[in-house]
Amino acid sequence: TGFSSDFLAALSKRGEFKIEWKPISADSKAAHPNSSYSACVRDVAMNRLDFCYGLFWETSERRLMTTFSPAYFPDLFRLMVFVKEGRNFWQAVTRIFEPFSPGLWAVIVGTSMLVGLTMWFLGEVEDENVVRGTVSGTRLAFMKFLGEGGFAEAKTRGGSIILFGFGFMCMLCASAYTASLASILLTNHIDTAIKDMEDAIQQQVPICIMQPLKGPMLGKYPAAEHLLVYKGWFDEVVAAMDSGECLAGIMNENDYSRMRAGLSPYNGGSPTKHCNKITVGSVLLSVPLAIPMQVDIEKAVGYLMVDMKFQGVLDDKLRKFPEPASQCPEGGLLAEVASMTPSDLTGALILAGVALVIGATFHMVQKKIAEKCAQREQARKKRNDEGTVIGLGDIVLREGKDAGRGVTIEAACAKLETISHQLAAVSAKLDRQMETKSVAVAAAEATCAKWESL
Repeated sequence: TGFSSDFLAALSKRGEFKIEWKPISADSKAAHPNSSYSACVRDVAMNRLDFCYGLFWETSERRLMTTFSPAYFPDLFRLMVFVKEGRNFWQAVTRIFEPFSPGLWAVIVGTSMLVGLTMWFLGEVEDENVVRGTVSGTRLAFMKFLGEGGFAEAKTRGGSIILFGFGFMCMLCASAYTASLASILLTNHIDTAIKDMEDAIQQQVPICIMQPLKGPMLGKYPAAEHLLVYKGWFDEVVAAMDSGECLAGIMNENDYSRMRAGLSPYNGGSPTKHCNKITVGSVLLSVPLAIPMQVDIEKAVGYLMVDMKFQGVLDDKLRKFPEPASQCPEGGLLAEVASMTPSDLTGALILAGVALVIGATFHMVQKKIAEKCAQREQARKKRNDEGTVIGLGDIVLREGKDAGRGVTIEAACAKLETISHQLAAVSAKLDRQMETKSVAVAAAEATCAKWESL
Protein backbone atom coordinates (compact mmCIF):
# COMPACT_ATOMS: atom_id res chain seq x y z
CA THR A 1 0.00 0.00 0.00
CA GLY A 2 1.00 3.61 -0.43
CA PHE A 3 1.79 6.07 -3.17
CA SER A 4 4.33 3.92 -5.07
CA SER A 5 2.01 0.90 -5.00
CA ASP A 6 -0.89 2.90 -6.47
CA PHE A 7 1.26 4.51 -9.12
CA LEU A 8 2.81 1.17 -10.11
CA ALA A 9 -0.68 -0.37 -10.41
CA ALA A 10 -1.76 2.51 -12.68
CA LEU A 11 1.45 2.11 -14.68
CA SER A 12 0.89 -1.61 -15.26
CA LYS A 13 -2.71 -0.94 -16.27
CA ARG A 14 -1.66 1.78 -18.69
CA GLY A 15 1.12 -0.39 -20.18
CA GLU A 16 -1.07 -3.53 -20.16
CA PHE A 17 1.47 -5.72 -18.40
CA LYS A 18 1.27 -7.88 -15.31
CA ILE A 19 3.59 -7.80 -12.32
CA GLU A 20 5.07 -11.00 -10.90
CA TRP A 21 6.51 -10.61 -7.41
CA LYS A 22 9.85 -12.21 -6.54
CA PRO A 23 11.99 -11.95 -3.39
CA ILE A 24 15.48 -10.50 -3.28
CA SER A 25 18.21 -13.12 -3.57
CA ALA A 26 20.21 -14.18 -0.52
CA ASP A 27 23.60 -13.39 -2.08
CA SER A 28 22.47 -9.83 -2.92
CA LYS A 29 21.33 -9.38 0.67
CA ALA A 30 24.69 -10.63 1.84
CA ALA A 31 26.47 -8.24 -0.53
CA HIS A 32 24.44 -5.31 0.84
CA PRO A 33 23.50 -6.18 4.42
CA ASN A 34 22.72 -2.56 5.35
CA SER A 35 20.35 -1.84 2.45
CA SER A 36 17.70 -4.09 0.95
CA TYR A 37 17.23 -1.43 -1.71
CA SER A 38 20.83 -1.76 -2.94
CA ALA A 39 20.40 -5.55 -2.83
CA CYS A 40 17.37 -5.29 -5.13
CA VAL A 41 19.31 -3.04 -7.54
CA ARG A 42 22.01 -5.75 -7.65
CA ASP A 43 19.43 -8.37 -8.61
CA VAL A 44 18.25 -6.14 -11.46
CA ALA A 45 21.85 -5.70 -12.60
CA MET A 46 22.27 -9.50 -12.60
CA ASN A 47 19.10 -9.97 -14.72
CA ARG A 48 17.24 -11.71 -11.89
CA LEU A 49 14.55 -9.01 -11.84
CA ASP A 50 13.12 -6.68 -14.49
CA PHE A 51 12.74 -3.81 -12.02
CA CYS A 52 12.37 -3.11 -8.31
CA TYR A 53 9.15 -2.04 -6.66
CA GLY A 54 9.19 1.22 -4.69
CA LEU A 55 11.03 4.52 -4.64
CA PHE A 56 14.80 4.15 -5.02
CA TRP A 57 17.54 6.72 -4.64
CA GLU A 58 19.37 7.10 -7.92
CA THR A 59 22.91 7.30 -6.58
CA SER A 60 26.12 7.07 -8.59
CA GLU A 61 26.95 3.66 -7.08
CA ARG A 62 23.59 2.22 -8.13
CA ARG A 63 23.87 3.84 -11.54
CA LEU A 64 27.03 1.79 -12.09
CA MET A 65 24.97 -1.38 -11.64
CA THR A 66 21.90 -0.65 -13.79
CA THR A 67 19.79 2.02 -15.44
CA PHE A 68 16.90 3.90 -13.84
CA SER A 69 13.53 5.19 -14.96
CA PRO A 70 12.76 8.92 -15.14
CA ALA A 71 12.66 10.37 -11.64
CA TYR A 72 9.40 10.69 -9.73
CA PHE A 73 10.67 13.70 -7.80
CA PRO A 74 13.75 14.58 -5.70
CA ASP A 75 14.11 13.31 -2.15
CA LEU A 76 15.37 16.13 0.08
CA PHE A 77 17.60 15.50 3.10
CA ARG A 78 18.33 17.74 6.08
CA LEU A 79 20.36 17.56 9.26
CA MET A 80 18.34 16.52 12.31
CA VAL A 81 19.56 17.50 15.80
CA PHE A 82 18.28 17.64 19.36
CA VAL A 83 16.24 20.58 20.63
CA LYS A 84 17.50 22.39 23.71
CA GLU A 85 15.26 21.73 26.68
CA GLY A 86 13.71 25.06 27.67
CA ARG A 87 15.56 28.23 28.57
CA ASN A 88 18.22 28.33 31.23
CA PHE A 89 18.36 31.09 33.82
CA TRP A 90 20.86 33.19 31.89
CA GLN A 91 18.75 33.05 28.72
CA ALA A 92 15.68 34.08 30.71
CA VAL A 93 17.58 37.02 32.20
CA THR A 94 19.00 38.24 28.88
CA ARG A 95 15.78 37.81 26.92
CA ILE A 96 14.84 41.48 27.33
CA PHE A 97 18.11 42.40 25.61
CA GLU A 98 17.55 40.09 22.61
CA PRO A 99 15.85 42.74 20.41
CA PHE A 100 19.25 44.42 19.98
CA SER A 101 22.56 42.70 19.31
CA PRO A 102 25.44 43.12 21.80
CA GLY A 103 27.15 45.34 19.25
CA LEU A 104 24.17 47.68 19.04
CA TRP A 105 23.90 47.87 22.84
CA ALA A 106 27.59 48.81 22.95
CA VAL A 107 26.98 51.56 20.36
CA ILE A 108 24.06 52.93 22.41
CA VAL A 109 26.13 53.01 25.61
CA GLY A 110 29.08 54.63 23.82
CA THR A 111 26.85 57.24 22.17
CA SER A 112 25.24 58.11 25.52
CA MET A 113 28.66 58.57 27.13
CA LEU A 114 29.82 60.76 24.23
CA VAL A 115 26.67 62.89 24.50
CA GLY A 116 27.20 63.21 28.27
CA LEU A 117 30.81 64.32 27.84
CA THR A 118 29.92 66.80 25.09
CA MET A 119 27.07 68.31 27.10
CA TRP A 120 29.45 68.81 30.04
CA PHE A 121 31.96 70.48 27.72
CA LEU A 122 29.24 72.86 26.51
CA GLY A 123 28.31 73.76 30.09
CA GLU A 124 24.96 71.97 30.03
CA VAL A 125 25.98 69.99 33.13
CA GLU A 126 26.64 72.00 36.29
CA ASP A 127 29.46 69.88 37.72
CA GLU A 128 32.90 71.38 36.98
CA ASN A 129 34.86 68.13 37.41
CA VAL A 130 35.29 66.31 34.06
CA VAL A 131 34.75 62.85 35.52
CA ARG A 132 31.74 63.71 37.64
CA GLY A 133 30.40 65.92 34.85
CA THR A 134 30.68 63.11 32.29
CA VAL A 135 28.99 60.67 34.67
CA SER A 136 26.16 63.13 35.32
CA GLY A 137 25.80 63.83 31.60
CA THR A 138 25.77 60.12 30.76
CA ARG A 139 23.13 59.51 33.41
CA LEU A 140 20.94 62.24 31.93
CA ALA A 141 21.51 60.84 28.42
CA PHE A 142 20.45 57.37 29.58
CA MET A 143 17.36 58.82 31.24
CA LYS A 144 16.46 60.52 27.96
CA PHE A 145 17.08 57.28 26.05
CA LEU A 146 14.71 55.45 28.40
CA GLY A 147 12.11 58.21 28.06
CA GLU A 148 12.38 59.16 31.74
CA GLY A 149 13.33 62.82 31.45
CA GLY A 150 17.05 63.53 31.22
CA PHE A 151 18.00 66.84 29.62
CA ALA A 152 14.88 69.02 29.87
CA GLU A 153 16.21 71.75 27.61
CA ALA A 154 19.56 73.03 26.40
CA LYS A 155 21.16 76.32 27.40
CA THR A 156 23.22 76.65 24.21
CA ARG A 157 22.49 76.25 20.51
CA GLY A 158 25.09 73.52 20.25
CA GLY A 159 23.40 71.62 23.06
CA SER A 160 20.03 71.98 21.32
CA ILE A 161 21.42 70.49 18.11
CA ILE A 162 22.97 67.59 20.03
CA LEU A 163 19.73 66.87 21.89
CA PHE A 164 17.79 66.95 18.62
CA GLY A 165 20.03 64.34 16.99
CA PHE A 166 20.22 62.18 20.11
CA GLY A 167 16.45 62.43 20.64
CA PHE A 168 15.80 61.29 17.06
CA MET A 169 18.07 58.28 17.62
CA CYS A 170 16.24 57.48 20.88
CA MET A 171 12.89 57.59 19.09
CA LEU A 172 14.03 55.16 16.40
CA CYS A 173 15.62 52.82 18.95
CA ALA A 174 12.46 52.76 21.05
CA SER A 175 10.30 51.93 18.02
CA ALA A 176 12.69 49.23 16.79
CA TYR A 177 13.00 47.70 20.27
CA THR A 178 9.22 47.52 20.69
CA ALA A 179 8.71 45.90 17.29
CA SER A 180 11.55 43.41 17.76
CA LEU A 181 10.43 42.46 21.27
CA ALA A 182 6.88 41.89 20.03
CA SER A 183 8.23 39.65 17.28
CA ILE A 184 10.22 37.63 19.82
CA LEU A 185 7.23 37.19 22.14
CA LEU A 186 4.97 36.17 19.23
CA THR A 187 7.46 33.64 17.88
CA ASN A 188 7.91 30.15 19.20
CA HIS A 189 11.69 30.06 19.15
CA ILE A 190 13.20 26.57 19.12
CA ASP A 191 16.86 26.62 20.01
CA THR A 192 19.43 23.95 19.16
CA ALA A 193 23.06 23.37 20.09
CA ILE A 194 23.93 22.61 16.43
CA LYS A 195 22.88 25.16 13.80
CA ASP A 196 23.79 23.44 10.52
CA MET A 197 26.07 20.85 8.91
CA GLU A 198 29.13 23.09 9.05
CA ASP A 199 28.53 23.62 12.76
CA ALA A 200 28.21 19.87 13.31
CA ILE A 201 31.52 19.27 11.54
CA GLN A 202 33.18 22.01 13.55
CA GLN A 203 31.88 20.54 16.82
CA GLN A 204 32.98 17.04 15.71
CA VAL A 205 29.66 15.36 16.55
CA PRO A 206 28.87 11.83 15.29
CA ILE A 207 26.26 11.88 12.51
CA CYS A 208 24.08 8.88 11.66
CA ILE A 209 23.30 8.38 7.98
CA MET A 210 22.04 5.59 5.74
CA GLN A 211 24.73 3.64 3.91
CA PRO A 212 23.54 4.43 0.34
CA LEU A 213 23.91 8.15 1.00
CA LYS A 214 27.63 7.84 1.75
CA GLY A 215 28.76 8.81 -1.75
CA PRO A 216 26.59 11.92 -2.18
CA MET A 217 27.34 13.09 1.37
CA LEU A 218 31.13 12.72 1.14
CA GLY A 219 31.06 14.33 -2.29
CA LYS A 220 29.57 17.46 -0.75
CA TYR A 221 31.08 17.28 2.77
CA PRO A 222 34.40 15.38 2.63
CA ALA A 223 35.41 16.71 6.07
CA ALA A 224 32.56 14.69 7.63
CA GLU A 225 33.98 11.29 6.60
CA HIS A 226 35.24 10.30 10.07
CA LEU A 227 32.01 11.55 11.71
CA LEU A 228 29.52 9.44 9.74
CA VAL A 229 27.90 6.40 11.38
CA TYR A 230 26.12 4.20 8.84
CA LYS A 231 22.66 2.70 9.47
CA GLY A 232 20.17 0.59 7.54
CA TRP A 233 17.07 2.80 7.74
CA PHE A 234 15.82 6.05 9.23
CA ASP A 235 14.29 4.42 12.29
CA GLU A 236 17.76 3.11 13.12
CA VAL A 237 19.11 6.65 12.75
CA VAL A 238 16.52 7.92 15.24
CA ALA A 239 17.18 5.04 17.66
CA ALA A 240 20.94 5.72 17.51
CA MET A 241 20.33 9.34 18.43
CA ASP A 242 18.14 8.32 21.36
CA SER A 243 20.80 5.92 22.62
CA GLY A 244 23.51 8.58 22.43
CA GLU A 245 25.47 6.90 19.64
CA CYS A 246 24.87 9.91 17.42
CA LEU A 247 24.15 13.55 18.23
CA ALA A 248 22.78 14.28 14.76
CA GLY A 249 21.26 12.39 11.84
CA ILE A 250 20.47 12.79 8.15
CA MET A 251 16.71 12.54 7.56
CA ASN A 252 14.53 12.89 4.48
CA GLU A 253 11.38 15.00 4.58
CA ASN A 254 8.94 12.10 4.31
CA ASP A 255 10.25 10.11 7.27
CA TYR A 256 10.85 13.26 9.28
CA SER A 257 7.14 14.11 8.89
CA ARG A 258 6.17 10.60 9.94
CA MET A 259 8.43 10.81 12.97
CA ARG A 260 6.99 14.16 14.07
CA ALA A 261 3.49 12.78 13.57
CA GLY A 262 4.26 9.79 15.79
CA LEU A 263 3.54 7.21 13.08
CA SER A 264 5.08 3.74 12.79
CA PRO A 265 7.91 2.91 13.12
CA TYR A 266 8.54 6.07 15.14
CA ASN A 267 5.62 6.06 17.58
CA GLY A 268 7.34 4.12 20.40
CA GLY A 269 4.21 4.26 22.56
CA SER A 270 3.96 8.08 22.48
CA PRO A 271 3.21 10.33 19.49
CA THR A 272 5.40 13.06 20.98
CA LYS A 273 8.37 10.85 21.84
CA HIS A 274 10.60 12.40 19.17
CA CYS A 275 9.54 16.04 19.56
CA ASN A 276 13.01 16.66 20.99
CA LYS A 277 14.45 16.44 17.48
CA ILE A 278 14.22 18.97 14.67
CA THR A 279 15.85 19.61 11.31
CA VAL A 280 18.14 22.63 10.96
CA GLY A 281 19.90 24.47 8.19
CA SER A 282 19.27 24.21 4.48
CA VAL A 283 18.80 21.10 2.33
CA LEU A 284 21.97 18.98 2.41
CA LEU A 285 21.22 16.54 -0.39
CA SER A 286 18.71 16.25 -3.22
CA VAL A 287 18.63 12.71 -4.59
CA PRO A 288 16.28 11.67 -7.44
CA LEU A 289 13.69 8.96 -6.67
CA ALA A 290 13.24 6.50 -9.53
CA ILE A 291 12.82 2.80 -10.39
CA PRO A 292 15.87 0.62 -11.18
CA MET A 293 15.08 -1.52 -14.25
CA GLN A 294 16.51 -3.47 -17.14
CA VAL A 295 17.87 -1.48 -20.04
CA ASP A 296 15.58 -3.14 -22.59
CA ILE A 297 12.38 -1.96 -20.86
CA GLU A 298 13.62 1.42 -19.65
CA LYS A 299 12.49 3.35 -22.73
CA ALA A 300 8.98 1.89 -22.80
CA VAL A 301 8.37 2.21 -19.06
CA GLY A 302 10.05 5.63 -19.04
CA TYR A 303 7.70 6.86 -21.77
CA LEU A 304 4.66 5.68 -19.82
CA MET A 305 5.88 7.34 -16.58
CA VAL A 306 6.58 10.70 -18.26
CA ASP A 307 3.24 10.62 -20.08
CA MET A 308 1.36 9.85 -16.85
CA LYS A 309 3.20 12.64 -15.03
CA PHE A 310 2.16 15.15 -17.71
CA GLN A 311 -1.43 13.94 -17.45
CA GLY A 312 -1.43 14.61 -13.70
CA VAL A 313 -1.69 10.98 -12.61
CA LEU A 314 1.39 11.33 -10.38
CA ASP A 315 -0.05 14.41 -8.64
CA ASP A 316 -3.40 12.69 -8.15
CA LYS A 317 -1.74 9.75 -6.44
CA LEU A 318 0.35 12.05 -4.24
CA ARG A 319 -2.74 13.99 -3.09
CA LYS A 320 -4.21 10.79 -1.70
CA PHE A 321 -1.33 10.62 0.77
CA PRO A 322 -0.98 14.08 2.32
CA GLU A 323 1.74 14.92 4.81
CA PRO A 324 0.69 13.72 8.28
CA ALA A 325 -0.06 16.35 10.91
CA SER A 326 2.77 16.94 13.34
CA GLN A 327 2.21 16.26 17.04
CA CYS A 328 5.10 18.51 18.01
CA PRO A 329 5.34 22.29 18.47
CA GLU A 330 6.79 24.00 15.44
CA GLY A 331 8.89 27.14 15.23
CA GLY A 332 7.47 30.32 13.78
CA LEU A 333 4.54 32.57 14.63
CA LEU A 334 2.27 31.39 17.39
CA ALA A 335 -1.25 30.39 16.38
CA GLU A 336 -2.63 32.37 19.30
CA VAL A 337 -1.24 35.30 21.23
CA ALA A 338 -0.53 33.94 24.68
CA SER A 339 -0.50 36.11 27.78
CA MET A 340 2.91 37.11 28.99
CA THR A 341 4.22 35.28 32.02
CA PRO A 342 6.74 36.42 34.67
CA SER A 343 9.41 34.34 32.93
CA ASP A 344 9.09 36.56 29.84
CA LEU A 345 10.24 39.54 31.89
CA THR A 346 12.72 37.78 34.15
CA GLY A 347 15.52 40.09 33.07
CA ALA A 348 13.46 43.24 33.65
CA LEU A 349 12.31 42.03 37.06
CA ILE A 350 15.84 41.15 38.13
CA LEU A 351 17.16 44.49 36.82
CA ALA A 352 14.47 46.35 38.77
CA GLY A 353 15.21 44.25 41.88
CA VAL A 354 18.94 44.93 41.65
CA ALA A 355 18.31 48.66 41.25
CA LEU A 356 15.97 48.54 44.24
CA VAL A 357 18.53 46.78 46.44
CA ILE A 358 21.38 49.08 45.36
CA GLY A 359 19.27 52.20 45.87
CA ALA A 360 18.06 51.09 49.31
CA THR A 361 21.57 50.06 50.35
CA PHE A 362 23.04 53.37 49.18
CA HIS A 363 20.36 55.28 51.10
CA MET A 364 20.98 53.28 54.29
CA VAL A 365 24.75 53.82 54.05
CA GLN A 366 24.25 57.56 53.56
CA LYS A 367 21.86 57.66 56.50
CA LYS A 368 24.30 55.81 58.77
CA ILE A 369 27.16 58.12 57.80
CA ALA A 370 24.99 61.17 58.51
CA GLU A 371 24.00 59.74 61.88
CA LYS A 372 27.62 59.07 62.83
CA CYS A 373 28.64 62.58 61.86
CA ALA A 374 25.77 64.05 63.88
CA GLN A 375 26.71 61.94 66.91
CA ARG A 376 30.31 63.09 66.74
CA GLU A 377 29.31 66.74 66.44
CA GLN A 378 26.92 66.41 69.36
CA ALA A 379 29.61 64.76 71.50
CA ARG A 380 32.05 67.55 70.69
CA LYS A 381 29.54 70.23 71.64
CA LYS A 382 28.72 68.35 74.82
CA ARG A 383 32.37 68.22 75.84
CA ASN A 384 32.69 71.97 75.21
CA ASP A 385 29.60 72.64 77.31
CA GLU A 386 30.85 70.53 80.23
CA GLY A 387 34.13 72.40 80.81
CA THR A 388 36.36 75.34 79.79
CA VAL A 389 39.96 74.73 78.97
CA ILE A 390 42.49 77.56 79.53
CA GLY A 391 46.08 77.03 78.36
CA LEU A 392 48.92 79.16 79.71
CA GLY A 393 52.27 77.58 78.95
CA ASP A 394 52.29 74.36 80.89
CA ILE A 395 49.29 75.45 83.04
CA VAL A 396 45.90 73.87 82.32
CA LEU A 397 42.97 75.01 84.41
CA ARG A 398 39.81 72.87 84.22
CA GLU A 399 36.47 73.48 85.77
CA GLY A 400 33.44 71.29 86.08
CA LYS A 401 33.74 67.52 85.69
CA ASP A 402 37.36 67.70 84.52
CA ALA A 403 38.59 69.71 87.49
CA GLY A 404 40.20 66.63 89.05
CA ARG A 405 42.49 66.28 86.05
CA GLY A 406 43.80 69.94 86.28
CA VAL A 407 45.65 72.00 88.94
CA THR A 408 43.89 73.70 91.82
CA ILE A 409 42.82 77.33 91.54
CA GLU A 410 45.16 78.40 94.41
CA ALA A 411 48.18 76.85 92.71
CA ALA A 412 47.20 78.43 89.43
CA CYS A 413 46.88 81.86 91.02
CA ALA A 414 50.32 81.52 92.71
CA LYS A 415 51.84 80.53 89.42
CA LEU A 416 50.19 83.46 87.67
CA GLU A 417 51.52 85.87 90.34
CA THR A 418 55.04 84.54 89.92
CA ILE A 419 54.76 84.96 86.15
CA SER A 420 53.44 88.51 86.68
CA HIS A 421 56.52 89.45 88.81
CA GLN A 422 58.81 87.94 86.18
CA LEU A 423 57.12 89.95 83.45
CA ALA A 424 57.45 93.13 85.50
CA ALA A 425 61.19 92.52 86.00
CA VAL A 426 61.65 91.94 82.28
CA SER A 427 59.70 95.11 81.49
CA ALA A 428 61.87 97.19 83.88
CA LYS A 429 65.05 95.84 82.35
CA LEU A 430 63.78 96.71 78.88
CA ASP A 431 62.96 100.25 80.08
CA ARG A 432 66.51 100.75 81.36
CA GLN A 433 67.96 99.51 78.12
CA MET A 434 65.77 101.87 76.14
CA GLU A 435 66.83 104.76 78.43
CA THR A 436 70.54 103.96 77.92
CA LYS A 437 69.99 103.88 74.14
CA SER A 438 68.25 107.24 74.28
CA VAL A 439 71.24 108.86 76.17
CA ALA A 440 73.65 107.42 73.59
CA VAL A 441 71.57 108.78 70.73
CA ALA A 442 71.51 112.26 72.34
CA ALA A 443 75.31 112.25 72.73
CA ALA A 444 75.74 111.23 69.11
CA GLU A 445 73.47 114.01 67.94
CA ALA A 446 75.47 116.59 69.98
CA THR A 447 78.69 115.39 68.47
CA CYS A 448 77.28 115.62 64.93
CA ALA A 449 76.11 119.20 65.61
CA LYS A 450 79.52 120.20 66.86
CA TRP A 451 81.22 118.85 63.73
CA GLU A 452 78.75 120.63 61.54
CA SER A 453 79.54 123.99 63.21
CA LEU A 454 83.26 123.49 62.55
